[in-house]
Amino acid sequence: MLEEIWAVCASLLLAVVPGAAVLVAARLRGWVLVASPLVTYGIVTIGGALCTWTGISWSIWGLLLSTVLWVAVALALSAFVPQVLQPVVTDDSDSTEGSPVTGEHAEVASPLTHRLTWKVHGLVAACAAFGGLFGAYVLRRGMGSLNSVVQDWDGVFHGAVVRWIADTGDLSQSSIAQLNNRETVDTFFYPSSWHGLAALGWDLGVDSVPRLLNAGSLMMPILLAFGIAGLVLRATRNPVMAGASAILVTMPSALVFDTLWRGPLIPFAVGLAMVPALVLLFDKALTHRSTGLFLATGLAAGGVVGVHPSGVYTAFIFLVPWILQRWITRRQLIVGDLLSIVAIGFVAALVAAPSLLTAISASTGARQDWPAVETAGQAVGEALLLNHARSGPQWAIVLLAVVGVLTFRRVRGLWWFWVAGIISLGLFVLAAAYDTPLAEDLTAPWWNDRWRFAAMVGMFVAVAAGVGVAAIVERVPRWVAGLTPVGIKTATAGVVVVLVGSFSMLSHAGYAEQNSSRMYWNFQSGSVIGQDDLELWSKAADIVPEGQMVLNDPTDGSTWMLAMEGLRPFFGGITLAIPNQAGLTATQEAILFHLSDIATDQEVRDIVDEYGIEYVIVGDGWIHGMSRAAGFLDLEDNPSFELVEQVGEAQLFRIVG
Repeated sequence: MLEEIWAVCASLLLAVVPGAAVLVAARLRGWVLVASPLVTYGIVTIGGALCTWTGISWSIWGLLLSTVLWVAVALALSAFVPQVLQPVVTDDSDSTEGSPVTGEHAEVASPLTHRLTWKVHGLVAACAAFGGLFGAYVLRRGMGSLNSVVQDWDGVFHGAVVRWIADTGDLSQSSIAQLNNRETVDTFFYPSSWHGLAALGWDLGVDSVPRLLNAGSLMMPILLAFGIAGLVLRATRNPVMAGASAILVTMPSALVFDTLWRGPLIPFAVGLAMVPALVLLFDKALTHRSTGLFLATGLAAGGVVGVHPSGVYTAFIFLVPWILQRWITRRQLIVGDLLSIVAIGFVAALVAAPSLLTAISASTGARQDWPAVETAGQAVGEALLLNHARSGPQWAIVLLAVVGVLTFRRVRGLWWFWVAGIISLGLFVLAAAYDTPLAEDLTAPWWNDRWRFAAMVGMFVAVAAGVGVAAIVERVPRWVAGLTPVGIKTATAGVVVVLVGSFSMLSHAGYAEQNSSRMYWNFQSGSVIGQDDLELWSKAADIVPEGQMVLNDPTDGSTWMLAMEGLRPFFGGITLAIPNQAGLTATQEAILFHLSDIATDQEVRDIVDEYGIEYVIVGDGWIHGMSRAAGFLDLEDNPSFELVEQVGEAQLFRIVG
């Protein structure tokens, strides 16, 4: 348990401290600090590239040097050029002077509090902490242990990349390509900033790759809850709405849990979770227009690219409606905002240039196109009722969201947010219900994956539910107090108790059991990587010469041998044994289909000799019900292979023929 606690603490420290140091150096305080992880990923994105160019090994010292550099820049700007544009206002939602909630926000003010004092900010932060920790608890419960090996597709490569970076100290694409794309380096790109930061946990004593991956996953609901709390509070100045949204946003199955059991899509999930904090940072930057904010926001925007390029498109879905509402309501801000955006964009381009240039040069035009699975009407209902890939809607959240939708006109600070939600819903419908070229083009940045859009829609439904909670807590106590001798404070307390109790009963304690069960199969089933595999790899590590490649079937989970024992698999990622499959090289095809013919196939023999390979590992299971590649069938009966070790159905062979 102590090892798990340290893994989570190390992940949080690595994600928060570097970015927070830059933000503090830029003289920033308050809720804007929730963007610290994004700034950190910006530091990692440019810092990793600089380490590669200079030949410095990426390590905790590389992160420290990169952080010191950006802290120095932030301090210099704040000291010598603090302001280049006139700020819009000098006060904001982080103020603790006890100013009343006035103007448009007075319409939605809660009877619980009318002043944004330190106490109020603390209560909202407590709600965010509860929501984030609740989501993390449910994730951990579903995993069974932070040391559980994820059994699904993307987890294989996540584990390999993290261990590879930890061992080599190299974040470059040409280095990571050595795992599974040695012959196609020029067309290879895989975002590595998340993995580069996770790998530094190895330097801090977290010597288990599954623990690093799973601790990183636990950060997702925490980052999401704090980002939503800060954004909603700044947009509405309504602490009840912000606190309720922060708690509810970690409960939709599609948002937190489906992105982290399926795949898991860790970089996408973490990137999505940090987008609300990015909008908050942009709002602060365009309002105060200080050079320190421009620097921090540019780093954060660059960090989005480094974590996952699709995060840029996701951020646009949020940022474009937000900026348009800002300009429509206050046209005098357009010129100053445009100049601010240019400054932020310059920093972001500098930070993200290495990743963007590599991604552009590596692009092959290949796309993923999943088939349509339902009608448009079914897709709309499934997304809005939080019923995607579930046995029934999440009614407790949905009913609160209905109340929120009925009162959203009064929450003008979030109108742009609903527009972003409608766009996300439209993209979900396109991915789920249409197989047209236009639908494919519009959803291509997200791999035409309806699951990702379902996650985005889940965020908007959860915030709508938070708006509903605020409306109930505001209106019902007044109605009760008007009909009974009960005072407004007593009525409010009673309404809150009834609301919380009813929600808990209807949701069965926040859908904890349902959501943890969704995590179970890909973490605790052992259907792909079981104890037999782990034991065999441990024995193989004592037999196979250090650094020597081991032939393996890429769909039986054996790629995990690198992350678990440091063994070097020939296939370091998922490669489908399908003739003429896009991305499948001639060398890979020869091994997958003809390894067993090594005695008579000279091409296979030449490949084995070229790489100096002596051993073959065959696993016990297959990812998503795939079958054994033809070249790895019946090796125990093949005279060219000698069985060296066997644990259950997991086998280690030596090539002798």
